[in-house]
Amino acid sequence: MRRIVREPLTQGKQIRSPPSPSPPPDVSFPSGPIPSRPEGTHLNPAVSLAMCFLRRLDWNLLPTLCLAQLAGAFCGAATVFVWHYDGLQALSAGAWTVAGPNATAGIFASYPSGQQSSLSCFADQVMASAAFLTCVLAVLGEGVPAPRHKLQPPAQRLALFLVGSALGSSCGCPINPAEDLGPRAFAAVAGWGLEVFRVGNHWWWIPVLGPLVGALLGASVYHHALALPVLLSGRKKTAA
Repeated sequence: MRRIVREPLTQGKQIRSPPSPSPPPDVSFPSGPIPSRPEGTHLNPAVSLAMCFLRRLDWNLLPTLCLAQLAGAFCGAATVFVWHYDGLQALSAGAWTVAGPNATAGIFASYPSGQQSSLSCFADQVMASAAFLTCVLAVLGEGVPAPRHKLQPPAQRLALFLVGSALGSSCGCPINPAEDLGPRAFAAVAGWGLEVFRVGNHWWWIPVLGPLVGALLGASVYHHALALPVLLSGRKKTAA
């Protein structure tokens, strides 16, 4: 009896499996090891907070950096006070005042202009800090080509100048909690008293909390703005 061998129909033909859908683009925050040491100089708690938020810096370093920044600002205010003590005495006749024609507390910290509400000043600080953080991240090359290392500090100073010029009329554009709170604390112990915290309906918290909120907002918006083209291109490939 002749044996008949049935060959599969697919023999000699290349079977093509259906294309698998491409994975969705990664728009999450950067992962991987977090640096345990700060890169560069940290002078602004808002910038340090944003770097921790973006996983560019270890969260455990944030309290130490903030305390060091506050201490540095406090010592800087003390240096200015000692250096210009005679001029302050001549201007105010020894009467350290916070408000009035001979007020000198504004040398050390920012105060409201008197024409803006607390809410508008808070929004001003949030917007200014968000704009400044966006410029800082762009200069550092977070997702985009960065300028040369030697050009990064001047570029950051230029960004700070432009933001301050555009948004500095309402409350002086401090956008640095340490630079405002540290000298304000020194003014309180140097003779101006607790009035530096009471003036403007306890306005002092606005230049402290506003930049922190603005830094988180600016970092989040910048990160998702960079991820948007990747997300759109991934959706186009999936649709195709």
